[in-house]
Amino acid sequence: MPIARDKGFAAQVRLARRLRPFMLRRLKKEVAADLPAKTRPGIVLRAHSGPANVYQQIVEASRKQILESTGEQGAAKSRLMVLTALLRLRQVCCDLRLLNLEGAMPANSSGKLDLLGELVQEVIDGGHRVLVFSQFVSMLTLLKERLTQEEIDFCYLDGSTVDRGAVVQQFQTDPAIPFSLSASKRVAPAST
Repeated sequence: MPIARDKGFAAQVRLARRLRPFMLRRLKKEVAADLPAKTRPGIVLRAHSGPANVYQQIVEASRKQILESTGEQGAAKSRLMVLTALLRLRQVCCDLRLLNLEGAMPANSSGKLDLLGELVQEVIDGGHRVLVFSQFVSMLTLLKERLTQEEIDFCYLDGSTVDRGAVVQQFQTDPAIPFSLSASKRVAPAST
C-alpha cells in the first residue's frame, strides 16, 4: 500500500530487499559479452481498465492470502504463494488471456498487443529488426496470431523448435523478416 498509494521510496527499497531471494537476475556480460548494447526506447504503456482492475484484485487477494499463510506457516513456507502471485501479476501485465479467465476478450485484454500493433509498421518502415522475448509461450502464441493476421513475416523459436540454428540463421540473414519471437526459457542444446 505505501508504494502504490503513497509512492514511498523507503517501502519500495524494503520490498526489493525482501524479494531479492526469490528473483534470479543475470547480467548480459555474464551470459554473452559479445552482444551489442541493449537499446531501450522510452515507451510508457498504460494498462486498460480491465487488466488494471484484475491486477489490483490479484494484489489484494494475494496479499491477504500470503499474510494469512505467513501467520500460520511462517515466511519460508509461504514462498510458493509469493512466487505464484508474482507470476500471475506478470501474466496480467502481458495479457489477461494468459490467466485463462472466463470472459477475457481480446479487446482491452492486452496493452502490449495493442502497442505492438501500433509499432509494427513503424518497425518495418524504418528497416528495423526486432527480437521479442517472453517466458510465456502462450504470449508468443498471441503475438504469432497478431503478426499472421497482419501478414507480417516472422521467425519463431521456443522449446519445441527442432532446428534452432536454422531459425536463428534465417532471421539473421533474411532482411524480409523483421520479427523474431523467442521463448526466453533456457532449453538444452539439441544433440548432434
